[in-house]
Amino acid sequence: MRSEPLRISILNAGGQADYLFGYISGLAQFSNLIIEVVDGERTVGKFDQFANVIHHNLRGPEHTSTDSIATKGIRLLKFYFKLICYPIQTKSRIFHIQWMNKFLWFDRTVLLLWYKICGKELYYTAHNINDRARDGSDTWLNKWSLRFLYRNLRGVFVHTQDMKTELLELCPIDPERVKVIPHGINNSMTPSELSSSEARNYFGFSEEHKLVLFFGQIGRYKGLDILIEAFAALHPDNPDMRLVILGKSKGIDYLNLIEEMIAKYGLEELVYKDFSYVDSDVVDKAFIAADCVVMPYRKIYQSGVIFLALRYGLPVIATKVGVFTEMIEEGENGLLVEEGSVANIASALTQYFNIELYRNLANRRTMIAQDSNQKYSWLVIGKRYLEIFNAD
Repeated sequence: MRSEPLRISILNAGGQADYLFGYISGLAQFSNLIIEVVDGERTVGKFDQFANVIHHNLRGPEHTSTDSIATKGIRLLKFYFKLICYPIQTKSRIFHIQWMNKFLWFDRTVLLLWYKICGKELYYTAHNINDRARDGSDTWLNKWSLRFLYRNLRGVFVHTQDMKTELLELCPIDPERVKVIPHGINNSMTPSELSSSEARNYFGFSEEHKLVLFFGQIGRYKGLDILIEAFAALHPDNPDMRLVILGKSKGIDYLNLIEEMIAKYGLEELVYKDFSYVDSDVVDKAFIAADCVVMPYRKIYQSGVIFLALRYGLPVIATKVGVFTEMIEEGENGLLVEEGSVANIASALTQYFNIELYRNLANRRTMIAQDSNQKYSWLVIGKRYLEIFNAD
């Protein structure tokens, strides 16, 4: 029987803060567990409510636009020095890596081996099996470093069975080392008491409008261009339809394409867009104001956006890729589209605004939120993780 509490270090590398909060909240319910979070300034103070959580800000202050290249380089070297020292200093036996740092090949190989030399049991959550392949920028070095990573872990966590299958195709390892554990609900945000009308006022729209939302980091694989074309095709027959787009772009070329499309179709007065990082209060307004969120993704493994939508009880229209096929129940919490074509997205939007899910949206939103909070509870997921750590 273990005489001291189990210590787990969670290495987040500045990754998704919302997911990290949910995961920590699920683990922190166990008093016989000490959790060390290794991250940056962005999550300082985020876990103060949990008595058994210790936060290490090894990354230091966030970069600013005025920082010189030399300043950024020195800060990065200091961070890696602290990261290399950390496994010697901590009493944690288990290292659960959530995301990799700046130099992927180094993190996946040299740093990984260093952790093993220091006697750490290594686990990794593969939020994306191979995001370079998804983005069309894969290389032999990327594949090699990924295979090296997967072969040298005690366990790999994925969110769906399809992800497990893809991982094993990329790197044939013992299937027992790959555990399928679902993504949890986004519990880092609590919906405010704003009314739909109040939320819509912020974006310049009213209750008479049918409001479609696109939210999240913008990249070609997410298919925003498809949604804009579908919206433009529908608008002549649906003059009350409006679109809100919130999210930072992953590349200037794609962002320019989106801006050009909005101008080309004359949608400037019909689309509210913000391509910067938006504060949580604006996110809250968007998910309260919208009638649905559309996710016309070309390729995806898992998505935090759908868990935020379900937290707010907001129906989702998405393509049949990744986690969407397992989470969206047709006509109950959204609609699935066979493929991300303009015609299919337009057809799904037309269908949505003519079915019971939309007509009784206020009541259905409450039901969707309640059902999702139970189905994707971090308390249940945290227990599953701890069982694996203890069993190993």
